[in-house]
Amino acid sequence: MKLSEIRIIRSVLGEVKGGAWPVFLLKCWRKSRSLFRQSRWNTGPGAETDFVKRLALAAAMYKQLSVEVGKESAFDIVGRIVVQIGFEEQCVHASLMEGTWDAEFARLESFHDLMDEKGGPRFNTRTFLKREGGICHFHVTRCVFRDFFASVDALELTKLFCEVDRMFFTTEFPSVKFHRNGSWENTMAYGKKFCEFVFEA
Repeated sequence: MKLSEIRIIRSVLGEVKGGAWPVFLLKCWRKSRSLFRQSRWNTGPGAETDFVKRLALAAAMYKQLSVEVGKESAFDIVGRIVVQIGFEEQCVHASLMEGTWDAEFARLESFHDLMDEKGGPRFNTRTFLKREGGICHFHVTRCVFRDFFASVDALELTKLFCEVDRMFFTTEFPSVKFHRNGSWENTMAYGKKFCEFVFEA
């Protein structure tokens, strides 16, 4: 776990648990190992396996908090952690891009290519409908976040990663219009067959 992630977790859990937040986090970390061992990803080393291990902690915190404060409050608490960590991680990826671009849309295209190599999207299945004329429109038909959270009976947590996308793209690329073709709920997290991603210069 990175120091930046611990800082965010401490900030949020500190409000909920006070000085006992490290004990709570340790309990959740142990629970996350159990959740991961029960998943289909517990088959050996690999990039996707390593990625999913990180998701297990969010699921463990959510399950433990659901018992203590109810699902609605647990979702809010874990959401504050997950969305901020996801947002900051995306921003770090964006800051490490090398090159010059004549327009923000071209920089966005480069960011997508980078994430295909280093980020969570490399584990998803994506189909482009259009990638020209200042429009990038694609569907995600397999989402690693959804797959994992569904496998540990915490499917609703997938919605948090939809929110990471909305927060990040609208902040990092403000001159590019990002939408989901009519509704922010046009994603598999909300029961749709695929996730809509539309970017317009």
